[in-house]
Formats: sequence, C-alpha cells, structure tokens
Amino acid sequence: MLLPADVIDTLVRMTGVGFHSLDDAQRLVTECSVAVQQVRLGEFWKLDGDELLDLGRELETLSRLLWAAQVHLVDELTQQGVAASRSVSSTAVLIRQAFNIGPGEAGARVAAARAILPQAVPSGGETPAIYPTLGAAIDTGSVAGEHVRTVLATLRRLPDALPAEVRAHAERVLVEHAQAHDPEQFTRIARHLESVLNPDGPTPSDEAAHAKCELNIGNRSTATGLTSITGYLDDLGAATLRAVIDPLAAPKPSVDGLKDPRPLATRRAHALIEALSFVLNHGDAVLPDAGGERPHLTVTLDWDVLRHTVKTAALDTGWELSVGDTRQLLCDAQVTPAVLGGASQVLDVGRSSRTATPAIRRALTLRDKGCSFPGCDRPPAWCDAHHVDWWVRDLGNTSSATMTLLCGYHHRQIHLGEWEIHFADDGVPEYRPPRWMDPERRPRRNILHHINPIRRT
Repeated sequence: MLLPADVIDTLVRMTGVGFHSLDDAQRLVTECSVAVQQVRLGEFWKLDGDELLDLGRELETLSRLLWAAQVHLVDELTQQGVAASRSVSSTAVLIRQAFNIGPGEAGARVAAARAILPQAVPSGGETPAIYPTLGAAIDTGSVAGEHVRTVLATLRRLPDALPAEVRAHAERVLVEHAQAHDPEQFTRIARHLESVLNPDGPTPSDEAAHAKCELNIGNRSTATGLTSITGYLDDLGAATLRAVIDPLAAPKPSVDGLKDPRPLATRRAHALIEALSFVLNHGDAVLPDAGGERPHLTVTLDWDVLRHTVKTAALDTGWELSVGDTRQLLCDAQVTPAVLGGASQVLDVGRSSRTATPAIRRALTLRDKGCSFPGCDRPPAWCDAHHVDWWVRDLGNTSSATMTLLCGYHHRQIHLGEWEIHFADDGVPEYRPPRWMDPERRPRRNILHHINPIRRT
C-alpha cells in the first residue's frame, strides 16, 4: 500500500533527496516515467473493484504531485525572468508555447506559484508565501489544480478590509473542503463561504463596470451557419444598445392579417445587423480606417462568374456566402479586380511604396486572411503590413510577395528576432520558431484563417 502523501513528503525532506543538476533531475523524471509506464502495462484484470479504486486514488495523488513539481518549475522560470530573455510577454505565454498547454492551465500554474511560494523583491530578500496552507496541500498532492483555481479565485474576491486572521481562517476552511470534495461540489461550498464573508458582494463603480465590458465573437457553426455572440455591457452601454435596436426590433406590420412570426430574440438580432449595416454604409466621417481603408466587407469571387452568373463568394474570414447574400452585397459594392494565380496567389495588385497601398493590403487580405503568425486569430483590420525583408535593414521591397499581415503583438515579437519568416513555394508565409520552443525549428503556418469553406446553397 502506498504511504500517505504527507508521510512521503516528510521522508523525502528527511533524506535530503532532490536534484542538484539537470542530469539529476532528468534521471529522476526518467525513473518516474518508467515506473508509470510499468503501471500502465500492468495486469489490471487481476485486481478486484476495491483494489482498482485504491490504485486509482494513488495514481491521482501521483498526478497531483507532478502538477506541484510543475508549479515549482514555473516559479523558477518567473524568478529568473526567462520569458523576457526569450522575447515573450509573460511566463504564462512562455510555458504555453514551450509545453504546448492551454492558456487556462498556464495561468493556473503561474497564479499558484505566485500564491504559495516566497517571491523575490527588487530591493533584495523575498516576501513570504501568501497562502502557506494551500501550498502545503499542493505539495502533498491532496488537492487538484481545479481546486486550487477555485481557492485562489474565492480568496481574491474577499473584501480587502477583511482582517488577516479571518482571511487565514478562510484559507484553511477552503483547503479542508477542497481535500474532501470533488471540484464541482467544492465550487458550491466556496461560493457559500464567500457569501458569508462578503454578504453584500462587491459594489462596482461606474468605472469598474465599464472596464469589465466585453464582447466575444465565437466560432461559426458549420451545422447551422450561425456565430455565437456573448458579452457584458455596463448600464450606459446597455441603454445605448437598447436605444438603437429596440425601434428596429419592433414587430413588422401585419401582412394579410398575419403577425410577425419572429420571436423577440430573432428580431433583436436582425435589428442589430440592420443598425450595423447602416453605420457601415454611412459612417465615413465617424468610423476609423481599417488598414488604411474605410471599413468594408471583403468578398472574393471569380471575375468571370461576377460578369455572368453569380454563384457563391467567400468572405475574408474564409466562409462562403450564399447566392442571395452575395447578390445583396453586390447591389451597391465597389468592385476591385485582382489577378489571382491558380492557387489564389496574388500576382499583381498595384504600385509599390514604403507603406502598403490599399491595393497591396487587399492582396495580403486575400492571401493571409488575418494575422499570419501561427495560432493567431486576429482579423485583417487589426493587422499591420510587415516587410519580411525589413525595409531599412534588408532594403526590402513593398510588395504582396514580400509582405505579410501581422497583428500588433506579433509584429513586435517578430522584430525581437526570435522567429524567422520565409515564404514557401506556394507563396504562403511560414514561421520558424526559436530553438527553446522547438529544437528542430520546424516551419509552422497559421491554419486558423484557411479552414476549407463550407459551401452553402
């Protein structure tokens, strides 16, 4: 039977076992990996139900101990400033890229390290751990990462004026319940504790509410052709939205005695589209330019098809429009021809200058469809036209064949020199990552903007 995690931790500390070099650390990790593989290949069928459950609990503790080791590693990455030395904006972004984990998990490890381990201060020395009780639970494998996220989120929401002893007691109570309940049950318990310690909840100011406004545009559903939109507005924002769409969302006058069949939610959605279309068509003096041009929709379709029979067309997001939607947009559209090769490679769109002309931006939009950095989903309007051969350093030309779209963040990252861009044989930009991310520096492309269009009829 496996010894309890706290007993194992005590024995480890008593023997002074650990590692003092990379070779020592890698040897320990290899031994652990071999042991886990041996368990995976074991004869599970020889164990009865109770024995399987006992072994499962021990394996769960082992996975939590591995998570604790990752938290300690992340803390050292932060203390050494490794992210800045690798031209990365934060430790969370660094480990996302280096370990291939999600942003939520990366943020959880960084937050846990900051909360349970002493932190160095610029003047010298270090501050003690903020939540030592939670730290002990993490280091003994008695709580999971999901528990830790809930504990920290709950403690952050408690009033700043709460006495230190009350906050410490809240930490102990939360950890005790985290050790005894699954993450979903524990979340409900944590909410109850928060309501007891902060019954009135936060009292947001107008500025705080405005700062927390958000609008999220989700992914298009290939099954329905719909895109989800969620978010939050402050009081003024919500009132403004209602003032714009409510008049447009009123039921249409009855026709032949039949009432408008659309439910309220559908009428509001249609009203929002109508209001935004009006602004797009009449907002020259109000809306800011998008990449040097007035805001617009970019629709791509074959020139011969346009001249004869309109079928379907593609937006710069990659999704195809129906015949009806295409014809509606073309009723008052400005048509700008561009010469395309067989693989949609732009061959000639106009004259060059140091700053990308509107014609060149349209060409880059047609090819890149947004920020071309691998994994970035920023649309064309949020992007700069970047000279792959730098304008001053490399005396690069301003041409669609030597430029690519980059959002502001990734444009800055490229100029730090860690990543390299080159154009593949098909004219698409590819990126070679730094060696710390991929020792082989295998080229990567951004495929998010190039999902095969879902054809609609």
